[in-house]
Amino acid sequence: LQINQTEEPQKSGLLPDALHHDVAHVLTLKGVQVHGFMAFGHPSMVPESCAAVFSAVSEHAKCLSALLGHEFSVLSLGMSQDYLPALQKGATIIRVGRQLFIDE
Repeated sequence: LQINQTEEPQKSGLLPDALHHDVAHVLTLKGVQVHGFMAFGHPSMVPESCAAVFSAVSEHAKCLSALLGHEFSVLSLGMSQDYLPALQKGATIIRVGRQLFIDE
C-alpha cells in the first residue's frame, strides 16, 4: 500500500491521519494480501530530508503490525536520488532506475 507521507495533493496513497482505519479496512478485503508499504520523498527534498519521511513510514509499519496483528515486512522506499537514507531506514525494496543509466 502506498502512503502519501508528505501529503502532496498530486500524489496518491493513504494519508497518515487515516492510516490505521484504511489499512484495517484493506486487510478485511477478500483476495487482497498486504505485505507492506511504499512511499516517496518529496522531489525537492535533499536525500537527508527524505530520511524523516522514510523513518515515519517505517514506524507506521511497526505500529500497525502491533495494533492490527499483521506483519508488514516489505518497505519500498527511495529512488535513485535517495536510496541510501531509504536503506538506512529499513527499505527492503528500492527503485533505482535513473541511477542505472548514469555514466560516471
